[in-house]
Amino acid sequence: MWDCLSYDIEIIYKRFLRDRDCKVMLPNKKFMKGQYMFTIDPYGQFTEAETPNEHKSYNFIKLDNGQFCAYPNNRIQFLDKSYIPAEPERPKFKTCQQYYYAESDVTNFSQTDEYFYQSNEEAGA
Repeated sequence: MWDCLSYDIEIIYKRFLRDRDCKVMLPNKKFMKGQYMFTIDPYGQFTEAETPNEHKSYNFIKLDNGQFCAYPNNRIQFLDKSYIPAEPERPKFKTCQQYYYAESDVTNFSQTDEYFYQSNEEAGA
């Protein structure tokens, strides 16, 4: 459904989803069942992969008709009888619009004499 968002990719095998049954929503809005195989996650600086509202992982699914597909999370419904009802509702996904950085927290300890990631007030000093 989308071009590759970067020249750099990483292969991820999500053990929790190993051989998990799923339903993939096709472009015609119909669902086809299959099983999860692995995920390709694009990354790279100055690419669409680093834009929060554009980033998509490609989950490879072996469809029950013998074909394979690579779809993002918002087009797949993973099924597990022990976790979800027999007829699950379609989730209402929201797109991430925010960039996250380790240094973006309000508390910045790199410019202080405080230790162990606690302010003096939190440490009881």
